[in-house]
Amino acid sequence: MRAFIPLILALLVLTTSSYVVPAHVEEELEPCRGMYRYTFEAMMNGTVVTTIYFEAQSLDKSKLYSTWLYLPRFKPKWRINMVEGSLVNFTKEVTEYYFYVVCRLVLTPSEKGLIRFLMKYKFKYGLLMVEPYAFFMSPLIGHSVECRGEAEVIIPSNLTIVDSSPEFFVMQKGQGRQKLKYRWGLISPQPRRITLLLRTEWKGDVIKLKAEPFVFTVPARYKGEALRIISIYKRALPILEDVMHTSLRIIKIEFFVPKYFHEMGIVGFVPFNPANESMGTIHLNIFYIRAVNGVLETGAVHELVHHMLWKAGISPYDLLWIHEGLAEYLSLKIVTMIDENGTFREGVEWRRRLLESLIKERNFTDLSFVQNWKPGQPIDDILMYYAASFYIFNTLGELYGGLELYSRFFEYLRSRRVQLASTTAFMMYLSDVVGREVIELFDRWGFSIVDIREIMYNLELCEEFLKYSYPLSPLREVCNKLIEGTRSALERDRYEEALNLSRVACYVAIVDVVVRYVLAVVVLLVTWMCYTRGRKRGKLIVLKESNI
Repeated sequence: MRAFIPLILALLVLTTSSYVVPAHVEEELEPCRGMYRYTFEAMMNGTVVTTIYFEAQSLDKSKLYSTWLYLPRFKPKWRINMVEGSLVNFTKEVTEYYFYVVCRLVLTPSEKGLIRFLMKYKFKYGLLMVEPYAFFMSPLIGHSVECRGEAEVIIPSNLTIVDSSPEFFVMQKGQGRQKLKYRWGLISPQPRRITLLLRTEWKGDVIKLKAEPFVFTVPARYKGEALRIISIYKRALPILEDVMHTSLRIIKIEFFVPKYFHEMGIVGFVPFNPANESMGTIHLNIFYIRAVNGVLETGAVHELVHHMLWKAGISPYDLLWIHEGLAEYLSLKIVTMIDENGTFREGVEWRRRLLESLIKERNFTDLSFVQNWKPGQPIDDILMYYAASFYIFNTLGELYGGLELYSRFFEYLRSRRVQLASTTAFMMYLSDVVGREVIELFDRWGFSIVDIREIMYNLELCEEFLKYSYPLSPLREVCNKLIEGTRSALERDRYEEALNLSRVACYVAIVDVVVRYVLAVVVLLVTWMCYTRGRKRGKLIVLKESNI
């Protein structure tokens, strides 16, 4: 039996782009060369208290000094507390990192030639736990390139460290907690974070939230977040039911935290077992409650669409590109429809821009590479597969009527009780709904489309070869079985399989005819030889009798 294969929505891969020193450092200000010390103390309720302490010594009291650092843009609120020296001015500048600003400080030293300041704030989702796994990620760490830095992460002692990025250089244990220490010199040319993968033996309170057909199993601490997802689902489901003309009985949902660093980029997944053809529990990455509003919500609807598509008769194993393309298209469309107050607009638009920019960047005209996409298949640039699949269904929607098009399509499938299993079958049924020109569109995109006429011609040719009964036909049974297999594949809409079987059947039928004629010739030759030998023997007997 094959293992479960996850259908993964890879919405976000956390990478840091190339960094440019903020333009606000003016030439008349002296860069303040000092030390930044960060402390991140994680509580078992998930809150992380962040403390930033800065110190610079041996400064000229007559000069103005400048330094800068990344700080939260929205919540939590923070305040600068001067310990030594004075704050002359500070400004905030929006950056490419949505949740952070660059704060630039203009400072004067104290009489002792010192500048020291302290900042502290709390972050609700710094430590995330879905027992037995936990995950820590620090706020963004970045400051003036002239300064050195160090950090200390303090976590409860009942958490076991599985991995750390970057590696810590010292660990200290005591008083029910663990301290991990990190250090860097002149900061590398990009901001950084500290990330920990953790495990715990501590058993948290788990509750079940039921709102038919949804059952959400969730740690009690995330009850509010789970109710928010259920609210999204309750509004999205009626729209999906109208589009796909089917309904769901029970849908199970769970949160998860990343167990490996590469899982940080996964917003959600649904396990699919091809052995018994079943869809599993929807898993949503709790890490994305830290993301822009709309990212987690869109990902949640995306995974719900997978369940609806499966119920509507489309297999993710055979047609993953249809699953992912429609899941992208419908999730973006539906979250926009139910977002009455514009709460999720930024996350939805971010996702749409990402997908569209990938297509424009590569300037693809051939999109056929998605045809052979299978769950679990190792792909280096998997986001491009999502983008190409989305582009196809977004284009079809724009050309033929959006959700109304897909409603007519799924209604047509339901009326024929179809289980889609091939790209050719999808195109045939879609062309029945919108017209033959859609086949030409897929042809321009480079799709390999099976010609049904070739299958039928091959079957007719085989039947013509086999319609007469011959005593010498050694491959007749093999050919009949291939013909039966072809017809069975056609009935199941497996056109690629039917084409291959029909071609093999033709080859076998031709070989059978050739072998039949060769055998017939051999039989004739043997018969002729026996006949001629018999005549010679008869003549000899007659001669002998005449001599008696």
